[in-house]
Amino acid sequence: MISIVEAIPPVIQSSSDLAQYNNLIIEYPKMEYFKQNSYIELNFHVLNASANVVNKTKPYKTSCYIHIYNENGEHFIEQELKTHYETKDYTDWFINLTETNTSRIGTYPYIVWCNSSSAMKVDTPNGFLSNNFKINQNGFEPTIEKIAIYAFLILLISAFFIGSLISTFSINGKNKQDEMGNVIGITSRKYLKIFFGAIAYLCIWILSYLSAEMASYLDFIMAYLFFNMIFEFLYLMMIPVLLVLGWIFIALLVKDKRLQKMIDRGDKELRN
Repeated sequence: MISIVEAIPPVIQSSSDLAQYNNLIIEYPKMEYFKQNSYIELNFHVLNASANVVNKTKPYKTSCYIHIYNENGEHFIEQELKTHYETKDYTDWFINLTETNTSRIGTYPYIVWCNSSSAMKVDTPNGFLSNNFKINQNGFEPTIEKIAIYAFLILLISAFFIGSLISTFSINGKNKQDEMGNVIGITSRKYLKIFFGAIAYLCIWILSYLSAEMASYLDFIMAYLFFNMIFEFLYLMMIPVLLVLGWIFIALLVKDKRLQKMIDRGDKELRN
């Protein structure tokens, strides 16, 4: 497997220029990409915009809600955010998403709304935030550098695959024969055909994995599902294929040893 790891610093991005409704500002760590089938936690800070200080309103007077939508625009999750009670100013709010919530690759828009009041008044402090997060196979943001690396690896493995495939079909693995078709010598090139055949299979398996990874980075969902299906199929078939190739290798080796003994004895009319 190929793994590309990159640290993503939790840069805080204010919602004041995007989604401030009244005088509460909702801030959040700028983390847009998460890994498929992983546990994630979305965190939010609620600040008082009028005084530009932390909102110290107690949690029973402040309520924050989140609405998360799926790729079809349908409500995916709708619930009240929890607060971190260990912070005395009650500014930290969060929601936990389990592996069940992050099982599908795609983009998930969400809305956060906070109300800091015990009675509905005109000047009630409110805050509003609209954002989204993305689920992909590896949890990393696609970059030109990563795409270039995968493109280079795909071209390199493709070259190995084409070379192995050509070698598999172009190498003449037949034993040496006279004009009558009788075997007069044993050639070992037939074993190279088996070797290059195994290399070609491994190359196409690696190519399907790299293609699925690249499609995941680019958010090409259908392409990812297609190449991932091929990858999983080739992975399941790998042991049976290698066992068959190993059996052919041993069968040819036994046959060649038997033919070589017959040639050494001077037997005539030997056939492949």
